[in-house]
Amino acid sequence: MVNARERAGGKVDNFGELSDTRASIIGQGIKRKRSIMSEQLQGKRILLVDDDSDILTSMQAAFEPTGATIESANNGNKAVEIAEKSDPDLVVLDMMLPGRSGFLVLEKIKAKKPRNAKPFVIMITGNTGARHKMYAESLGVAEYFTKPVKMDKLIATAERLLTAPAAPKA
Repeated sequence: MVNARERAGGKVDNFGELSDTRASIIGQGIKRKRSIMSEQLQGKRILLVDDDSDILTSMQAAFEPTGATIESANNGNKAVEIAEKSDPDLVVLDMMLPGRSGFLVLEKIKAKKPRNAKPFVIMITGNTGARHKMYAESLGVAEYFTKPVKMDKLIATAERLLTAPAAPKA
């Protein structure tokens, strides 16, 4: 069985670039990351959601060395199905998805949950509009990034969100 890192040529740095740069993006940096990667995500459940197979492969390859349990979905309906079954600690969620948009996925998985409760959601998008960011934040997104996103930044954000002290219970 071929893992995400092998599919990505053994190295991953960032994702979301268009056209000619896709191959060079997938081909940067994972060996360096592996040597500095902490075990802060060990045992955590992470759901990666994007309809672009290159981006999904890049994220999988970046998160594999962390020790987290990784699941992935390439559409919004599958993302909701997996989230309901596996109760992830973190969801990295593309905004534009087939089947069900990232906003609808976010609404469903964060329904009736406190803002600082799991699953934490990092939304990623190629859309630079401020209205979309504000709407995502109103739905409970923890972080909102515009593509391209550096893998180092994505991993560091995941570590920060999942190792932060638990929110006090109301």
